Amino acid sequence: MYTTSVPCTQCATSHEKIVSNKSSAVKAYISGKKKAFCSSKCRQEHFKQTCWITLECKQCKEPFEVPKSLARNFCSYKCYWADLKEYPKKYDLMEKARYASTFTNTSESINKMRKTKLDKGISIDWTDASWKQFWRRCNELTRKRRAELIGDWDGYDYIDGEYIKPYLELHYSHGKYPTLDHVIPRSTFFKEGKTPKEACDSVNLKWTKRSNNSRKYNK
Repeated sequence: MYTTSVPCTQCATSHEKIVSNKSSAVKAYISGKKKAFCSSKCRQEHFKQTCWITLECKQCKEPFEVPKSLARNFCSYKCYWADLKEYPKKYDLMEKARYASTFTNTSESINKMRKTKLDKGISIDWTDASWKQFWRRCNELTRKRRAELIGDWDGYDYIDGEYIKPYLELHYSHGKYPTLDHVIPRSTFFKEGKTPKEACDSVNLKWTKRSNNSRKYNK
């Protein structure tokens, strides 16, 4: 092994490097067949200049940098989903959905999904009569508390902070319609042996849009 001076591939500054064959190594580094860097900063700058490219996002039209090997049309997933929503035909979404449904809407796949949720504790078996009673009682108590809680409500969605009180004028099935969400899921209260009244205490009931409530599900 030998220690010899070779030029930095990025800034050309000479620096020492340990090589196995002194003469051939120096020729290789000088000719550029091999790369050597005097610092990590030079290494990063070199690969940024030679391995990165600047592209324009197809959705927002803003420039973004990306490695050549990861070249893509969008600067972020946000722009990708925006493009997907704006041009569904371009992505053939309807055909893909029909194709996927042939696998997900079978009784076998539905039963498998249900079993997975039960095994992971995500859901509770609806054949359990006591759980059905608990759920229905919670629904009754929540409906009764609605008029009381709406009077004390400041109008803001507790999940994303949006002012949603005007959305009460929408149809109840609309994604933005305000609904009462159980902050701690009622399934948690049921598993812990607590009562529907405890699950529907005003501290545990907060207003949020129907879409947020659905996404939150059992979390």
